[in-house]
Amino acid sequence: MRKLSLKIHELEQAVKIIRDMPEEFDDFSELPTSQYLDLKRGDVLSPMTGEEDDELFGSDDHLQFPADDIGQINGYRFMESFIHTVEDEDLRRKLERAINGKGAFSRFNNIVYNSSKMTADWNWHQSLKLRKWIVDWLKGEQIEPEWDGDIFARPPVASKRPALLEGVANFTAAAGQLSGVRQIALLGDLAVEDPYPDTVRVLVEVDNNMALGKLAKLKRKLDEHSLNIANMGADVLVVDPARHYLGRMCGYRECDPKLHQACRVQVNGRRYLHDDMDWEQDVMAEIVKPPVQLWPET
Repeated sequence: MRKLSLKIHELEQAVKIIRDMPEEFDDFSELPTSQYLDLKRGDVLSPMTGEEDDELFGSDDHLQFPADDIGQINGYRFMESFIHTVEDEDLRRKLERAINGKGAFSRFNNIVYNSSKMTADWNWHQSLKLRKWIVDWLKGEQIEPEWDGDIFARPPVASKRPALLEGVANFTAAAGQLSGVRQIALLGDLAVEDPYPDTVRVLVEVDNNMALGKLAKLKRKLDEHSLNIANMGADVLVVDPARHYLGRMCGYRECDPKLHQACRVQVNGRRYLHDDMDWEQDVMAEIVKPPVQLWPET
C-alpha cells in the first residue's frame, strides 16, 4: 500500500466536478474534464488544456479519477437514504412522496432547501456518501490515505444567525429615525435561539397617515442583505397604533398595479403594502404580542 497525505475536501470537490458535469459538455467545450491525483504530493490536479491532460494521463506519478465509475454514483439513492434519517414523520412522508415519479430531484430540493437545518443535514449526508466512495476507490488503488483528522466526523456548521441579526440591526437603526415609525420588533426564528433560522421577520408599528416609501427602501436593503447571507428575503410586517395588522411591505422599487400583480392587493390604496392576512396562527400571535422589541429600547 502506498501511503499518501490527502485532503478530503479536494478529493470530494474533484468527484463532484466529474459527477455534476453535463453529459453534453464535451460536445461544446474544448476544456478537459479530467481530474488527477498527484501520487507524490497528494494534490488534486485539473488540467486546463488538452496537452496538460495528455501529459498527466501518460504519467506514472498521476492517477486519473475514474469518470465512468463516478458517473454511476446514484444521486437518487442518496435521497432515499437521507429520507430515512429524517426524524419528523410528517416531513419524512412528504419527502417520500416527493421522490416518486418524474421531477423527483426538483421536488426533493424544493422541500430540503426551504429549511436551513435540513439543507445542512442534506449537504453533510452527501459528503458522507462521497467520502465513503473515495475511501473505497483509494483502497482499490492500493493507496493508504493519511488524513489531517476524522473525515467522517461532522464539522460544526457556522450559524448565519449573527450576520442576519446584523442586517436587522441596521434596518432598525435607520427605520427608527423615520417620522411615523412608533415601534420595531423582531419575530420568527431570529427572535429565539435558533441556529438554523429560516425567516427574517420584523414588525413595524406606524402612524395611520405615514407614507411608506422610505420604509420600503430600507426593506429592500434588508432583503439584499438577507439574500446575500442566507439566500432568503425578509418580511417586514406593518401594524397601526391600535396593533391592527395592515399588511406586508412590498419589495418592489416601483409600486404600480400595471407592473406587478401583487400591487393589485394594496391595503386601502396604500403604496408598498400587500394585503396578505393569511398568516399562520403563531405568526398572528406574535404580531399581537411581539417576542422581542428592538426599538425604542425598553
